[in-house]
This record gives sequence, structure tokens and C-alpha cells, in this order.
Amino acid sequence: MAAFSVSIPLHLALALWLSMQVRQEGPAAEPAVLGEIGTVEAPEAQPEATSPPATQQAVRPIPMPAEPTVAADPAWQRMVESATAEPLAAGGGEIAPAALTAVGSVASGAAAPAAGTSFFGVRAKGLRFAFVVDKSASMNHDGRMRRAVDELVRSTDGLPDYALFRVCLFDTRVASFPERGYRKAREADLAQFRAWLGAVAAGGGTTPRVAFEALLQDGAAPDAIFFMTDGEIGGDEPEWIIQRVRMNGRSIPVHCVALGDPAAIRQLEGIAAATGGKFRFIPGGGMP
Repeated sequence: MAAFSVSIPLHLALALWLSMQVRQEGPAAEPAVLGEIGTVEAPEAQPEATSPPATQQAVRPIPMPAEPTVAADPAWQRMVESATAEPLAAGGGEIAPAALTAVGSVASGAAAPAAGTSFFGVRAKGLRFAFVVDKSASMNHDGRMRRAVDELVRSTDGLPDYALFRVCLFDTRVASFPERGYRKAREADLAQFRAWLGAVAAGGGTTPRVAFEALLQDGAAPDAIFFMTDGEIGGDEPEWIIQRVRMNGRSIPVHCVALGDPAAIRQLEGIAAATGGKFRFIPGGGMP
């Protein structure tokens, strides 16, 4: 009994001492890793940079080389057709000057295809072609008129069907096909021209001024003029022709051919040089 009574105070004292030690040291620290788990938030997941699917990726266009300009330009052809189809007269088929102006604006463009033909070996390009050809009495010599007619047929037949042409045959007067304006080089028009040409007879004097006046009075300037004569012309006519073909600040090129007689060489060379044309002398005059 005495031992029990002694142990009780001893145990109480020991318990009191232990409790004081606990208060002095404080609660045991929890492991740091456990404290971190409870307080630190996980960072937000960042989306990975991935390429969009092939079907969603923008396609960069590949630059293609420009196509070369071709003569058979459909857009240009339609513009020519629309500009020249309406003004064709029901009976004669002439093309009005207003329509020619519209077509000319197309022809002057950088992308416009140029037609071309030659006359006695002299070649020219453009859309509208005019032929001023001598039919005076001297053209009956040595088959000259026959050769000129054959060359006119060959030259107009060589034009593409969208090109325009007009022929003025002169002595002291002028006979023109068509009477005014131009015709397109289509087969029906060319057939009418050949029939008209076959009925023309040579005769009279040599006055090319009347042909140039008839050609240019419509106000529709050709892109090139082929001028052929077989003899010397009036003294003031070369200078008059040079002045007359100057339109809108430029000269229409006059390509000159002296057929048979060398007397006209000096005059025709001067006209060609002054207007930006070419010159050729055809000796003999008759059939080659």
C-alpha cells in the first residue's frame, strides 16, 4: 500500500514534466513534402504547339509565268467582232468610221495582235490596210495592170478575216472598193472585191491625189497605205501626199512601189522616207 501511494505522486510528476517539455518544443513539424502537397496548386497544362491538319493549312499560291500573247486572242477577237458587226450596211457592207475608231483603239493596245500582209514584196502590219493603185493608161503597157490586179488579189487574200481593207484605183478620178469605209477580209467580201476588180479598166492620166483624198476624207485612218504607180506624178503631189497623211500628230506610213518606169523612183522614195514607209522598185513592170 505504501509503495502504491508513493508511485502515484511520482507518475503525476513525470506526466507534468513531459507536458511542459511538449509545450516548450512546440508541435512536431510535419514533413515538408506533405505540407507542399496540401498548399501548392499544379500549374495549368500548356497546349502543345502542333501543326494544323494538312486539310486546314493555308496553301500558298504558286506564281505562274505569264502566258505569251498569241495572235488568236479570244477577248480581242470578240471586241473586234462587236465593234464591226453592227455598222455593216445591209446592202454594201461598209464599216462606219465610228466603228473603225472603236476597233482602232483595240488595235493600238500593247496586247493587241497585229495582222500583216505584203504588196509587191513590201510588208506592213496593222488592222486597216489601204491600197492606192495606178490605173492610168500607161498601166496597159507590158501587162502592168494585170500584174497589179493579181498582186492586189494575193495581198488581200493573205489578210486574216478580222483585218480591214480598202482599195482606191486612180487615174484622174478614183474608183474605190468599198465606196467608203472598209471591208473585212472575209471570203464573201473578198469574192465581191475580186468581181469588182475584174470590171475595172485602165485609162486616163495619173493623179493620185484624188485617191488619197477619197481614202482619208472618212476620218478613219488606215494603219498602212500601199501606194503604187508606174510613172512620174505631178510636181507638187508628193509634198501634198506627205502633208495629207499626217493625222493626229503622226504620219500614216506610205509604202511605195514604182512599177516598170524608174522616172517615179525619186518621188516615191521621198514619200516613203518622209512618212516612215518602205520603197521598192519593180523593173520591167509585166509578169515576172
